[in-house]
Amino acid sequence: MIKSLIAIFTLIFFQTIFPQINDYSIKYGIQGHLLIPNTEFKNDAYILSLFGRGFLKYEIAPSLETEFGIGIANLAGEDKVKDKWETYLIPADLRFSFSPFTSEVYSPYLYGGIGLLRWNVVKLPKDEVNKKSGWNSAIPIGAGVEFKLSSDVILDISGGYNFTSTDY
Repeated sequence: MIKSLIAIFTLIFFQTIFPQINDYSIKYGIQGHLLIPNTEFKNDAYILSLFGRGFLKYEIAPSLETEFGIGIANLAGEDKVKDKWETYLIPADLRFSFSPFTSEVYSPYLYGGIGLLRWNVVKLPKDEVNKKSGWNSAIPIGAGVEFKLSSDVILDISGGYNFTSTDY
C-alpha cells in the first residue's frame, strides 16, 4: 500500500516538463525582474527594487499566446532631500504575446495587455500626505526573446514598461 502511494505521489508531483518554444498548449514558470522607477526623482537616488512573478501561458495559435500572471514587488528610492520612499506592488495582468517567427533555439516576441495594480506605500518622504494604498489599472507592454538552453530550461530575456493610472 505504501509503495503504491509513493508511486502515485511521484507521478503526480514529479513530472518531467520539457520546455517548448513553440508547439505547446500550456507553459508555466516564474520570472525575476529588476524594477527601474520612472518617477520625479533622480535615477541616482534609486534603491535596488526587485519583482517576482508567476505566470501561466496558453498557446492560441502558432504565433499568438495569452498569459496570466501575478507578482509581488518592492519599489524604493530617495527623494530630493534624501528621504527614503518605498512602495509594495502586487500586479496581476492578462497579456497577449505575438511571435513573428520561431526556431528550435530562440523565439522573439512582443507583448501587451491589461491588468490591475495593488500598491501600498510603506514609507513616504517627510511632509507627504498622499494616499497610503489603492488599486489602479495597468497596461504592460514590452518585447523579449526566449532561448532554449536545454531540454528542461528556457531563458527569457525581456524589457517592458507598465503604464498605470496613478502617480502614487
